Amino acid sequence: MKKKVIGISSDFFFIENKVSESFRRLFINEDYTKAIELAGGIPLVIPLSNDKELLKETLSLCDALLLTGGADIDPFLYNEERTKNLGNIKPERDFYEKELYSIAKEMKLPILGICRGMQLINVLEGGTLYQDLGYRECKENNIEHLQKDNKNYPCHYVSIEENSYLFEIFNSKKIAVNSYHHQAVKKLSSKFILTAQSSDGIVEGFENKEEKIMCVQWHPEKMLDDCKMLEIFKFFISRI
Repeated sequence: MKKKVIGISSDFFFIENKVSESFRRLFINEDYTKAIELAGGIPLVIPLSNDKELLKETLSLCDALLLTGGADIDPFLYNEERTKNLGNIKPERDFYEKELYSIAKEMKLPILGICRGMQLINVLEGGTLYQDLGYRECKENNIEHLQKDNKNYPCHYVSIEENSYLFEIFNSKKIAVNSYHHQAVKKLSSKFILTAQSSDGIVEGFENKEEKIMCVQWHPEKMLDDCKMLEIFKFFISRI
């Protein structure tokens, strides 16, 4: 059977060079490509571009789309002004992934959103975010959502809703996950069904089965030593 090609969104950063001007480089964390490869797919990293036709042609080579983690999302996308605890934003990446998401939906491709990818999908469908979890009023606000130690290990639990993709994958109502985010879903878009949350009420997963969209807030690609986390990627590819 021919392997499925999974398009993966990329990011960029600048390298300062003392001899000449700074260089801008595209990058992607290897964990994403490794996860797709181990799950039986072919990872195809999509270069960041504002050329809609180029992105459309690139996605025509893909069977599904994975939107990855990264910098904060511009609050203007959900009609809010920036607050002082907002981190670095990359409007160019916001535009690029907005176009990828729109094109993938038109092509009816399955979509997996991880961390920032999940947050962006929620925003693009009319949801909102906490620009920083410090702004959130919650009596139980002691859970570590931005862990400082090894990202390969879990730091808190999430509860999983039955009749969801995640329950089908893990066959459990509770799993341990890692966590590396300071923003989170505030208002969940009506397009989606909540599938997982932490004990302090943070949205940790949602889905739309009709459109084959599945999203998680944690980073399963960094927990591949846990074979169950690899099942997320296997399941994603199997649904194509």
